[in-house]
Amino acid sequence: MKTLQVVLLVLTFLFMSVQVGLTQNKLYNLWGVTAETVDNYSDQELIDSLVSSLSSLPYRPTTRIVFTPDDENIPNPGTYNQIVPTVNNVSDVMGEILDSYYWDWGNGEFQFTKDKIITRLNAFLNDYNISTNTKIWEVGNEVNGDWVYEGNIDSVQATIDTLLKIVKSPSSTIPKKTAITLYFYPNVNCVGGQNNPKYYLMGNWARSLVQNYPEVVNNLDYVFISYYRDANSECNPDIGEGWFWTNEIADLMRLFPNSIVGFGEVGWSTDTPPSWGDRVNIVNSYYSYYPPMAWPYIPWTRACFYWNYQSDCLDPSTGYDFRNSQVWIALDSVMNLYGFNGYKPHPKGNISATKITNTNNEFSLENNYPNPFNPVTNIKYNIPQDLFVSLKVYDISGREVKSLVNEFKNAGNYIISFNASELASGIYFYRIQTGSFVQVKKMILVK
Repeated sequence: MKTLQVVLLVLTFLFMSVQVGLTQNKLYNLWGVTAETVDNYSDQELIDSLVSSLSSLPYRPTTRIVFTPDDENIPNPGTYNQIVPTVNNVSDVMGEILDSYYWDWGNGEFQFTKDKIITRLNAFLNDYNISTNTKIWEVGNEVNGDWVYEGNIDSVQATIDTLLKIVKSPSSTIPKKTAITLYFYPNVNCVGGQNNPKYYLMGNWARSLVQNYPEVVNNLDYVFISYYRDANSECNPDIGEGWFWTNEIADLMRLFPNSIVGFGEVGWSTDTPPSWGDRVNIVNSYYSYYPPMAWPYIPWTRACFYWNYQSDCLDPSTGYDFRNSQVWIALDSVMNLYGFNGYKPHPKGNISATKITNTNNEFSLENNYPNPFNPVTNIKYNIPQDLFVSLKVYDISGREVKSLVNEFKNAGNYIISFNASELASGIYFYRIQTGSFVQVKKMILVK
């Protein structure tokens, strides 16, 4: 039996490794956050703290900047043509042209008609500072919500199609990526919208978009899901409920085969903020999620855009002390933990997914030996200078199970013996952090 377990685990390990190699060009970590109230950036201390918090994360993130309109008749790129380059110094920028809230004034009155939205997009595209510093243009956010255009679905879809064509114009001299974010609209039955099940359900609305405007398939680079779980709702599936999300995600993959799919808007949207523990769970769950059917063919990003980043991480009452924010700490940790292992990171400075070169020597973390192992294995690492070293072991869910090193070490080579006799068989990860060097490797315990 033990021999069979070894064979099965080794085959699983090899299969996963091969699949990662086959799909490396389709897997992306677009670590993201949302600066949800950019119009408040007249406060220089807030701007400085935003930049500092983004630059302190282990990977260069992507920051959604919500272009909030000052006036429905006047495009306002001048409000953002300084902050966008500033943020772009430490973070890629995704510009949200217009939040869905502003598309529909309510009571059948359109705050922004199609022509006004087109005028607005062109004004931002023609602003040099914004256009050259924005990597992704989000032309529609939660545009499939049932409040948009009072249910005038074709008007919304026609607008999206036009905006995408403008951004992807062949005459453009600056390569531009595009995105839309679709709102997941749960209801009592988890099947369809209560008023119009054909369109309100996320997948059905997207299917309608592709059928009515097939060119969007070639003009969309990212399709994001907006999902705010409400524990009080009768139908709000947890991210861990793979049976549900697998179907939803696979549906989007089939509809948009040329796009990268991921959760593009998470956080909390209730009048009463959830506990800090619940907010941390949101970060840990969604930023690490990977569809169970992802290998070998799905272009998925672990990226999320935590909508409440500014309010939860840059609280003016604390002096914008982001390092004491539990949400920022959770983002820092999950990026460190899941930013390697074959995915596509955005390293800052001289941080590399494999090693950092030093003029005298090299940081290194070697593969454990033996691997698979039972129950003892050896882990070797090297540090070229005197530094504090953290070396920890995590299970496949990202939970820390063992701290092997957590102390100041002199420069040199070290071998750590790891005894996993108290752990169950399975796949584990070990992660080293010392100075600016971080690396993660995988090992298999077989009993």
